[in-house]
Amino acid sequence: MSGYRARIYPHSPTRARCSSCGELAVATRIVDVPGLGLRWHDSCRNCMIAGFKLERP
Repeated sequence: MSGYRARIYPHSPTRARCSSCGELAVATRIVDVPGLGLRWHDSCRNCMIAGFKLERP
């Protein structure tokens, strides 16, 4: 298993930790960090929900 699946698959030996709090990650995305390029941003459930932006009409 490679790529994002290995980072968040529950039984993966290489499962990533949340970039914010250190809990086990359940979601991941790629972000472009100025000066550093593309990086993985892994999130646990709580941090992922806290990071959602609410759309306003």
